[in-house]
Amino acid sequence: MAAINESAIHCPVSVGLPHRLARPRLDLWSVNLSEDQAPELMGRARWDFEREARISQLGFLAQSFAATPLWRRVYKAEIYREIRARSEDRRVAMELALLEAMR
Repeated sequence: MAAINESAIHCPVSVGLPHRLARPRLDLWSVNLSEDQAPELMGRARWDFEREARISQLGFLAQSFAATPLWRRVYKAEIYREIRARSEDRRVAMELALLEAMR
């Protein structure tokens, strides 16, 4: 009978330690993105550009294979928060598109 190599079955992850989960800081990322890609935008147009970038990235994160159902709910809540912060005319269009995509 072959000997079992104990180092091969050793699990490097310790069980029982609390996991620290952190939400992505997309607000800082979107500011940096707007400074790089659209430095000429000012005021409301810049805010809209940053908000669109955050909504887009949250959508990508929610659709990733690694996203758990809990994180998908977190991302969806963040997307709705960003949509509610938009101007009225743009918000209605995005809410309808989101409802259509989530069916």
